[in-house]
Amino acid sequence: MIFAPPQHGKSELASVRFPAYWLARRPDDPVIVTSYAASLAYSKSRQARQVVEGDEFRDVFPSIATNRESRAVDHWELEPPKRGALLAAGVGGPITGHGAMLGIIDDPVENWEQAQSETYRNRAWDWYRGTFRTRIWEDGAIVLIMTRWHEDDLAGRLLARDEGEWTVLRLPA
Repeated sequence: MIFAPPQHGKSELASVRFPAYWLARRPDDPVIVTSYAASLAYSKSRQARQVVEGDEFRDVFPSIATNRESRAVDHWELEPPKRGALLAAGVGGPITGHGAMLGIIDDPVENWEQAQSETYRNRAWDWYRGTFRTRIWEDGAIVLIMTRWHEDDLAGRLLARDEGEWTVLRLPA
C-alpha cells in the first residue's frame, strides 16, 4: 500500500511506470489497473502503453512490444507469443472474465466527500472482495495506492482484516 496526498506523483510511478516495467520483466503475467473512474484508469493504461512503445523502453527491453491488433485503451496486449496484457477499469467496472498476476488499485475514492459515504465505502469493499480480489491469480501481487480520507476506507478495512500481510509506504504531505 502506498499512501500519499493528491498530486504527489504516486500514480505516475505505480500505475504507469510500474506496469510497463512489470510487463517487461514478466511478459506472461497480465496486469489489471483500476481507479475510482474508468476514465482515469484508461488514462494510466494509455500512458503505460506509450511507455512500452517508446524508443527508450525498446532500447532497454528490445524483445517487448505491444500487439498492433490489440491496442484498445481499456485492454492491450503484448506481441505473441507473450501473454502479458493490461486491462483498465473503474472501481466496480468490468474485470470479470479476466485474471492477472498484478492488480493495481489507484485511488479507489475520488475525494474527501465520497470517502465520507458509508454506502460508497461498502460498495468499494464489496467490489474488492467479490470482484477484484478474485481476479488476482495465486501468488499474485496487489498494489493499493491512495490518499487516506477516512479510517474505514478500503485500506483501513484491509489492514484491520489482514494485519501484518501488507507492506505500507506512507508519504505524508
